[in-house]
Amino acid sequence: MIRLTHLNSLQALEAAVRCGSLKRAAEELGITPAACGQRIRALENYLGTPLLTRNSAGISPTPALLVALEDLKAGFALLGSAGEHLRMPNSNRLQIAADEDWRELWLLPRLGGFRQKYPELELEFPDDTGAPGQADLVIRLQAPGSGVELFRDYILPVISPINRARIGIEPLEQRLEGFPLLHLDCYEAVAGVIDWPAWIARFGHRATGAERGVRYSRVVHGLKGVRSNAGVLLCGLALVSVQVRSGDLVLPFPVAEGAWAKHAYHLHVNGDANRGPVRLFVDWLEKEAAATRTEMRATLEAAQAESPA
Repeated sequence: MIRLTHLNSLQALEAAVRCGSLKRAAEELGITPAACGQRIRALENYLGTPLLTRNSAGISPTPALLVALEDLKAGFALLGSAGEHLRMPNSNRLQIAADEDWRELWLLPRLGGFRQKYPELELEFPDDTGAPGQADLVIRLQAPGSGVELFRDYILPVISPINRARIGIEPLEQRLEGFPLLHLDCYEAVAGVIDWPAWIARFGHRATGAERGVRYSRVVHGLKGVRSNAGVLLCGLALVSVQVRSGDLVLPFPVAEGAWAKHAYHLHVNGDANRGPVRLFVDWLEKEAAATRTEMRATLEAAQAESPA
């Protein structure tokens, strides 16, 4: 039996075969290529047989290694799984600093699937007064340039079912004339998000008073106004897609009557990106964001054939 003192050598050997080169294996293990090669040679010397052949095309296993290669791969896969199960309780805590609207409207409706899959992970969301730099993950609405872009949103009007029925009886060109408009201060603080004056100038449905109406600081607050039948709100489709599918909110105009925001939600990772909870959450988050991007594209492609309401 190979002594446990050769575990590092076995790890280097498995990584070298899987990566196809000592350089890439060394990068994965966080050591130099020379150190990776030394570990493998130590094992070859112990066994008295070469385990790798080296040529211009890279490295490949010798017949002596081939008979054990599948067990070697399976063994390190099991060790990785064991490491995940043995995470200390404190290492299972993940702190996420995020925009309130993104957290409440986009993340929380989707979070049940993650919690069901990883019930041992403890997620914390500091309030707005917390320092983002102290969180493991930070999600910001910002211009491209740093972080991982999750998705851009598409801004369009949303309304309650009752108010949709009310404005539906009006002629299309003046459907919003005199109807209360709900404005968002949080969007006005972000460059490149269409507001009511710009939307009405582009799509019509009203001739006067585009700047008048009720103001809200956040999307979540504005949506409370929509649900209480206070008026119609311009907000991001991705943030309210769950509510639109459920019928809680309605799109009163064709989806084509909207505009992409120039800013996007970006993910920033503080500290160790390879720490178990961070890696698990980021992998899940990127898949959910990709699904949102796909859903948005499909919705907007379908809108090309949509006729005016």
